[in-house]
Amino acid sequence: MTVVAMRYVLEEEHHQPRRTNANYRHDDQQWIYYPQRVLRPHSEQNQLWPSQKKVQGVRSLQDCAIECILKNIKQVTPEGIACLPLEIVWRIWQRIRERHLICFREWSIFSKVLGGRSPTTLDLLRFRQEIKNPSLSLLTYTQPLISKQFDFITSLCIGTSCAVSDLVRLSEITNLSALHIIKPVGEETNDSCRIGDRLVRAWDEAASEGAFLVLRVLRLWGHEEITSKSLIYLNNFQSLAVYDVRGCGFDPASKVQASELGWRACVHKDILDVLEAACEEKLSLTQPSSAMEATPGLKFGRQQLYDTAKTQLTPRESMSALMACQKALVSDNLELWTDRRTWDFNTTTSLCRLGLLRNDLDLVQAGVPITTHALVEKEFVNSVPMASVCLGNTPEQYEHSSWSLMRLFFIRIKTIPPKPNCITAKDKSNCEDSRIVKGHHDKTNRKSETKERSGSISMRLKKRQKLDDMLSSFQ
Repeated sequence: MTVVAMRYVLEEEHHQPRRTNANYRHDDQQWIYYPQRVLRPHSEQNQLWPSQKKVQGVRSLQDCAIECILKNIKQVTPEGIACLPLEIVWRIWQRIRERHLICFREWSIFSKVLGGRSPTTLDLLRFRQEIKNPSLSLLTYTQPLISKQFDFITSLCIGTSCAVSDLVRLSEITNLSALHIIKPVGEETNDSCRIGDRLVRAWDEAASEGAFLVLRVLRLWGHEEITSKSLIYLNNFQSLAVYDVRGCGFDPASKVQASELGWRACVHKDILDVLEAACEEKLSLTQPSSAMEATPGLKFGRQQLYDTAKTQLTPRESMSALMACQKALVSDNLELWTDRRTWDFNTTTSLCRLGLLRNDLDLVQAGVPITTHALVEKEFVNSVPMASVCLGNTPEQYEHSSWSLMRLFFIRIKTIPPKPNCITAKDKSNCEDSRIVKGHHDKTNRKSETKERSGSISMRLKKRQKLDDMLSSFQ
């Protein structure tokens, strides 16, 4: 055992009882400690875990140290866990999973340390949480979801009213990969919370300065003031592939405008149907014609996966070979999901399909360190850990609303090449201030004359304040 583990053994007198779910429900400041249920197949729900079986004799020092760490798991730091051998960390994680409850803080620590371990389990790559009645500012919930080093990516669903000025600041979530904002049904929306084209324009301004580098899916539902004018603000989002505007104020002419801007409009269609058709088309191009004739009706699976499903990592370079195989990409050996799908299923599956279609080139261009692909049996899943958080109502609660059948989304599979001299979010995170990085690039074009230098500085300051001025206009 290491010194870190022994320290927990020696400090056992300072142990505090582990808090339960009820202790935190009344304090959203501590939402990262809310335990979340792990989805298990029925065959595992009544099984005895190794730690639950009776063992004769005295426990080893290693077992005692692990038990002490578990009793103080909320005081454990990422640095402390990183000092332990991987096998010990894996054993601790297995014991945490035995409780059937995992909180965001525990998941974020262990997914970083064990994310590259193979084989592993899907619950290290996925985390979901619902906060049904958020009572604090949006920043309280989004701040822990930021990972500038892309230790994980974030999928955020907002089903409650928020001030537009707070929504503008979502550009600060460097690792935001999916954003879903739903207009609450039956609630009166004041002017400060009314979402329109101006919000998309503000995000576009932030994207032009390096924000939203990994945003693949943007869904805005039920906002009548979001119109076809917002389409011109999308091309600065270099990774954006799906723009879902169900129930918004788009006119029929938006199809032509979208086509001119490089987008394809899809009306009254399911996003997963379109993405899976694109995957099959890609498969047909990589697979020999004789193989396609030998395996008619080849389909990509669309089934909910259990969190405890075993996951295998494979080198990213081998995706072409896997795509060209003559077997279906979903195994028949998985225990089928019989319950209702989770609220994040469509978004999570869409992100997986987009990663498959793009070979994750968009994330690699943004600075996300991806060297492997993850497979559950033969189904591709995201190899970068992803945290999905829903604030307020979930999307499924709006299936019967007046605008739920007004399906319209725009899709773009092709990635946008990064701009010249573009700094990735990961590069910026290594600097104490992103403005220092920007000033460094501006300095190369600065002329020696004092007058021109002063003018250049003035222009840069105005550009830096542009987003702040736009933010102030919403207040």
